[in-house]
Amino acid sequence: MLGDLGWNIEYQHELGMRLGTQFGMATGDVYCTDDGRVSAIYGAVCSFIDDTPEERALLQDVFVETVAAAATVLGDPTDRLPGEFPEVRWRGPQTTIGVRNSAVLVRIFIATNEYMGRLA
Repeated sequence: MLGDLGWNIEYQHELGMRLGTQFGMATGDVYCTDDGRVSAIYGAVCSFIDDTPEERALLQDVFVETVAAAATVLGDPTDRLPGEFPEVRWRGPQTTIGVRNSAVLVRIFIATNEYMGRLA
């Protein structure tokens, strides 16, 4: 499946794997449970930025546009987490979909609610 997305495994670790995507190295992650089930998939929606005011503004625009596009499909978010690394989430019965601005990259994710509960 990863190959179908154009992603490649850069390395595997005890909790999952780090992926390269069309946006470069280390722009995707898969996390797994102890028994090998996938608990979260993260993927970039843009390339890493340089730490300049112009690029940070561009990254914020990407975040806002990605959230707007997701809201068009998923409806109003269930959670908005402001702060240094803002995140917007849509929680469903079993999984949560989200968008996160990590200050150098915007990523989307889908994760089990169990996994999200462990992050809280």
